[in-house]
Amino acid sequence: LPAVISLLNQKEKSWKEEKETLENDYNTKIKTFQRNEVIGRVSKKGLSILDSMNPILSENPVVKQNQLKRFTDAIAELDYQEEGDSFIPLVDGKRKENAHGHGVSFEQFVKDVATQNFDFKKADDRNNPNPGGDGGSGGGVPQFKSEQEYVKFMSNSENSLEDKQKAREEWNKAAS
Repeated sequence: LPAVISLLNQKEKSWKEEKETLENDYNTKIKTFQRNEVIGRVSKKGLSILDSMNPILSENPVVKQNQLKRFTDAIAELDYQEEGDSFIPLVDGKRKENAHGHGVSFEQFVKDVATQNFDFKKADDRNNPNPGGDGGSGGGVPQFKSEQEYVKFMSNSENSLEDKQKAREEWNKAAS
């Protein structure tokens, strides 16, 4: 009888250990799946932000793919919390902070990673009129051919506030 009880206890202990192992394995796989889903969305959005920055990429498709892979791997090193259409970069479960202790936005984090890994095409010099130009306003702001060009110029974060103010004035003059 003591041998039977011992075997039953051993069996119960074995079942509990096996159940615990399976639950841990299952939970690990669920967390990995969820993280991969988030990283997929993070990578897609990160590549979109990178593309808007006009990086200089290799002409060779294999090298270009490797450059983009290194970039997505770099942004995938962190964890992320989804918040609406954006993501919050996390380090050790807490929001990533800059040197001043302020939270870093996803967009800023992506731009920081991009500037560490890529050179960028210089934007057209909008401060100088076209050579042999039309003798227009003396440069500073491009002449917009459509509202779409105007909106694109105004939403480009690389354009200075002064240029945007001049552009608004020129656009309003042209509209009236």
